[in-house]
Amino acid sequence: ALRDTSKQIRVQSLRGMGLREDSIWNEIINSCEDLAKLNSDEVFRQLEYNDVEYVEGFASFHENGDTETIVVSPSKREIKAK
Repeated sequence: ALRDTSKQIRVQSLRGMGLREDSIWNEIINSCEDLAKLNSDEVFRQLEYNDVEYVEGFASFHENGDTETIVVSPSKREIKAK
């Protein structure tokens, strides 16, 4: 999403219009969120169209930078953290 956003938003133009850096970053972040949402909607549409079973979930990054492995077993319908 960030790569695609960089092709659409001209930072120099926004700076030339007098926008502050935080306003420019807000524009970039909003554009990335919009593109990511469109992409995820399309993936779900394709999965459902092709009758692919999937497990839906939510993930986030640890604030301290730690990593964690999660194993999903659709056949057993269980999720385990390692």
